[in-house]
Amino acid sequence: MKTAQVISFPKRERQTRPFGSMVVRNGRLSVRFRYLGEIVQRATGLRNSEANQGKARSFLAEIGKAVQAGTFRMDDAFALSDTEAQFWARLEGRDHRREPEGMTFGEYVDAWRPIHLETDPSERKRNDYDSILRVHLLPAFGDKAFYDLNGLSVVEFVRGLRGRSPSTIRNILIPLRIIWEDAVEEHGWELKNPFDHLKRRNRQGQLIPKRRMNIPRVYRTGEWQALMVAMDPWYRPICEVAVRTGMIPSELCRLRAEHIQGDRLQVCGTKTVYREREVPITRTLRPWLDLLVERALDNRLVTTHEGADYDRIRHSRFRGRYWKTAHERAEIPYRNPYVTRHTFVAWGLRIGAHPDRMVELAGHGSRQMIYERYGMNQRGLEEEVEEIRRLFGEDFR
Repeated sequence: MKTAQVISFPKRERQTRPFGSMVVRNGRLSVRFRYLGEIVQRATGLRNSEANQGKARSFLAEIGKAVQAGTFRMDDAFALSDTEAQFWARLEGRDHRREPEGMTFGEYVDAWRPIHLETDPSERKRNDYDSILRVHLLPAFGDKAFYDLNGLSVVEFVRGLRGRSPSTIRNILIPLRIIWEDAVEEHGWELKNPFDHLKRRNRQGQLIPKRRMNIPRVYRTGEWQALMVAMDPWYRPICEVAVRTGMIPSELCRLRAEHIQGDRLQVCGTKTVYREREVPITRTLRPWLDLLVERALDNRLVTTHEGADYDRIRHSRFRGRYWKTAHERAEIPYRNPYVTRHTFVAWGLRIGAHPDRMVELAGHGSRQMIYERYGMNQRGLEEEVEEIRRLFGEDFR
């Protein structure tokens, strides 16, 4: 086994106390020096020759000057692994800055997920982002370095999503944009924003069709009453509460007896912070809440016939087995159960509730949805003011 040979500096250079030393192993030159209490030995890649020894001595001299001036950084002088770079960054008293060429999307997501996603208060957001990461983003970008996550790669990714609805494509891009922005901000990278390129390429809607406002048709009062007559008796109280509060299924399944507080009902929102709200318990809402409380086996007010939690899966079964059947029996056009929320807002506006009040009761983040969506959603309700008042109650405020 060959041993390493330490090469002495020429006598004229030894008089000036040269920095470090040179080592020969297997005919190749390495440099050795002490830095921050550690002995460093790094290969130069040069063959052992007099000329290359001169280059190595010059290299060591430059390192010595930088160390003395306090400007030396190991990762500037040598190619380091990430573990080595982190080690020396700690010794040098600075944060290790990863470069975009050396960090993959998947590697960053592993560190980003427990800090930013798993601590998010919205269970729905956590589940949706996890699904998008698993199904779409990690397969496409997991092994790709951030330097290569550019406008062209994002455009190509979007092209691969053809056949999905515009809203689905936009929802998939939301966590991709958030993760990219967090990584760039955290590491101080200067990268072109790939989403600017996507925006330029999509000006005419060739990649992602432009969003069209879908105005759902809310229930007329006669339609609603006919639907409730045809509804399974177990689920009718749940539906009557939904149309008088604007609560969606994920909010209904969290409804507990303790949320009924005097003349107010606390709604535990799941989508945004605005969904945490209170709605008035009117004289027409109270009997349906009392019925839910009376039949509850514990403090859960909304369950299935069998007493199971009314979660997303069971709501899907309800929609297919009971909701759709009730529409067929009542002989009225089918609507998604979410339309009860739209109906709540449209009815409230029609009987004179201020738009700001409906923003508060529905848990919207701004007036925009109220004005743009529901303001156009009252056709056919002009002559039903008195019937809406009767269903909502004169004390609806």
